[in-house]
Amino acid sequence: MSSFAQWLLDIGNGQIGTPGDSDPENTSWIDIPDEYCIPNDDQGITQLIKFIYDDDTLQHPSAVKLQDKAIIYPKNDMADTINAKILSLLSTTTRVYISHGDVVPHGHDGGEVELLYPKEYLNTLTFAGLPPHRLELKIGTPVMLLRNINIAGGLCNGTRLIVTQLLPKVIEARIITGTRVSQKVFLPRIPLTTRDPRTPFVFKRKQFPVKICYGMTINKA
Repeated sequence: MSSFAQWLLDIGNGQIGTPGDSDPENTSWIDIPDEYCIPNDDQGITQLIKFIYDDDTLQHPSAVKLQDKAIIYPKNDMADTINAKILSLLSTTTRVYISHGDVVPHGHDGGEVELLYPKEYLNTLTFAGLPPHRLELKIGTPVMLLRNINIAGGLCNGTRLIVTQLLPKVIEARIITGTRVSQKVFLPRIPLTTRDPRTPFVFKRKQFPVKICYGMTINKA
């Protein structure tokens, strides 16, 4: 691990890399050594998970054990795959929370929007910064807040927590980052809105504003 850490530092200091042809002053091509790569298959992913999250951390999670652990990926779909795979390894009972989605049309074409975009279709949509329609959680799962709820109380976008109870109306959790580590909090369902320029409507989803964070994308990390 020390050699890998030094390799990353050398990249950051500009000591490793071949200047790019289009912009040699600001871009470089980096060749990743084979010893720093994992196989691109299920076995490689399993090895990575076991390396970061040992059995004791998964089966007896705590703020101290989880606050310094994460698997970083550049894309959401791979992070979601990692999260689902790790979640399946936990022995606790699963609870699923289903969201309520709605759309607000641009202009006055409300009737057409309802015809073109039924609830079944809206439930399949995923947007950056929104929780999934089907939120599957277990006690002991680390989650990340996706919205500011109570900044003064330490509940802001990006705060990481560990789930301690899964109740019908609220999720009980303990903060695992920042200055309020181990503080107990309760998370409600809230309406979340996104305005994606690629869609002809404003999308609303009422759900718990969290996402599992065993694996995270680079921008969230």
